[in-house]
Amino acid sequence: MDNGCAILPARILFVLPMEGISIIFILVLVALCAAAIAVFNRLIRARNACDNARGGVDANLMKRHDLIPNLIRLVKAYAEHEQETLRVVTRARADAIASLGTQVSPASEAQLSQALKLLEVRIEAYPELKASEHFDRLSRTLTEIEEQISASRRALNAHVMVNNNLVQQFPSHLIARAAGFRPRDYFSAQGIGRLTPESNGTTGRD
Repeated sequence: MDNGCAILPARILFVLPMEGISIIFILVLVALCAAAIAVFNRLIRARNACDNARGGVDANLMKRHDLIPNLIRLVKAYAEHEQETLRVVTRARADAIASLGTQVSPASEAQLSQALKLLEVRIEAYPELKASEHFDRLSRTLTEIEEQISASRRALNAHVMVNNNLVQQFPSHLIARAAGFRPRDYFSAQGIGRLTPESNGTTGRD
């Protein structure tokens, strides 16, 4: 009887630590799951923010694309000898529209800007065109769109940086890799260029 009583407390002392370890293990597991869910949700928010910001960039680029035909028609009315330059602009615009929303969009926008800069140089030879009220109004509108494009591009790149940090940094990259999240591309500034002639006093770049 005495031996049984002596063994019972020893068994109790052995069981209690094991139960405590199990509870601690469960709490740690719950904490890890909660942390993983929190990281996953942050990745989702970062990805959605990038998609939303890219949509804003594309919307502003579309505004630019939509105004270019007005510019072409106006130049045609004053500069009949610039047909080849206008064809270059038209082709560049078509390529930019076709690549909208893709990885090659910044490069296509850069080509479009170069074509428009060529047209800008040609316009210098037509003072009546530069002095027209319609051209001045169109130039101001294009300048406003350029500013909107620059602002939306900066917002996109800021969201891309947040997303890429989450995807690439430890330990969030473990969740990102397992869930299929990938780094996003920055929208290069070289894809954005001034369209308006210097006569309107706007020469800056972002």
